[in-house]
Amino acid sequence: MNAPAWIRKLFGVAAARTTCKAAARVRPARRQRPSIEILESRLAPATLEVTSLLDTTNPGSGLVTLRQAVIASETHGTTALGQTGTGNDTITFDPALAGKTITLTQADSNLAFGPTGLVITDTIEIDGPAGGITISGNNAERVFAVASGATLTLQDLTLTGGNAQGGAGGNMTGGTGSGGGGGAGLGGAVYNAGSLNLVRSTLSGNTATGGNGGASHWNGSAFYTHGGGGGSAGFNGGDSDGTAGGGGAGVGGPGGDAAAFAAGKGGANDSGNQAAAGTDGTAGGGGGAARAGRL
Repeated sequence: MNAPAWIRKLFGVAAARTTCKAAARVRPARRQRPSIEILESRLAPATLEVTSLLDTTNPGSGLVTLRQAVIASETHGTTALGQTGTGNDTITFDPALAGKTITLTQADSNLAFGPTGLVITDTIEIDGPAGGITISGNNAERVFAVASGATLTLQDLTLTGGNAQGGAGGNMTGGTGSGGGGGAGLGGAVYNAGSLNLVRSTLSGNTATGGNGGASHWNGSAFYTHGGGGGSAGFNGGDSDGTAGGGGAGVGGPGGDAAAFAAGKGGANDSGNQAAAGTDGTAGGGGGAARAGRL
């Protein structure tokens, strides 16, 4: 209660004052508009079972080959058993295949490594059955190649009969000039440019051999000087008849032969394209030979 005015005046008591402050304004929180965030694909790894010793992509109803399983894994396709690959899978084998041999009779369509049975471009684990299983390159091609960034794990397997044969250099069949150099033989069982894991697996009876150099020729005159094309890891360089140079081999095919003043084309690259005469090869392709010229 406030004191009367005369008392306040007598004793000098100041009147009590009440200060009212306006309530602070509180801004409502700004509403967040909901959004959808796209996440990277996370498919659960699959198990793909091989049930056939054949080396085809369409062996018949209910049959799955090793080649078909690898393709399904890397293309996210579905096998004859309805199993769909994810690019990060395990390939297993029917127990009835234990102790037997799968002979690879086809070359992979991926030409980046030269003649190869199966080229791995993703993450694949191949687990042999109890008692193991053998995969053969049929002494005609290397068994596996692992591309950069890919991973291959082999468990309880034997790789044999792999053959990485470097191509021979092209020969001089006329005129004056030198034969082409031979190509390297790289990785008889596995050519590894990525990551390779071997678990209780054996690599035996595989070969990697460099190609022979091409034969030179001299006809007593140096009026024209050319040479045979160099070999690649799997294909021969082109021959020269002495009027123009032979093409260099590529990873996908041999160098072209020179004849009647027409220089040889380069061997095919991993897309199947050949370099024209006088041009460089690309993507593993051989270079086209220079056109005919005089000393």
